[in-house]
Amino acid sequence: MGTLGTSITVRECFFTRYWPQSLILGTQLPSICTLFLSFERILAVVRPAVYKRTCTQNFKWVLTVMVPVWAVLTLSAAGLSVIGEDGERVVGTRHCAIITSTGRCNCLARFFRVAFDGVSQYRW
Repeated sequence: MGTLGTSITVRECFFTRYWPQSLILGTQLPSICTLFLSFERILAVVRPAVYKRTCTQNFKWVLTVMVPVWAVLTLSAAGLSVIGEDGERVVGTRHCAIITSTGRCNCLARFFRVAFDGVSQYRW
């Protein structure tokens, strides 16, 4: 008999399993890269003069470096969300999906970010 069906706390899920962090980064980093690229493209179309002045090669490197910085901030926020009393919440399975391995406030903020990125990809 396996242990996958036994209960685990949210804190244990995040800090003792290796895949919740990969799930968070694997779903969020591609959307963040798309958001940064969309910002540059929208700026090029809406404000060409500002784009020509600000979007130099150094600016593109800064956008590129912001992606791993965003990843560290995201994982730090997810880790901090399970430190409080929400980390003691017991989930019924050891699957440790994103919702069951982070605090409720972090899940809500994360899904708002993903929804915002999905809306920003539409061409108006």
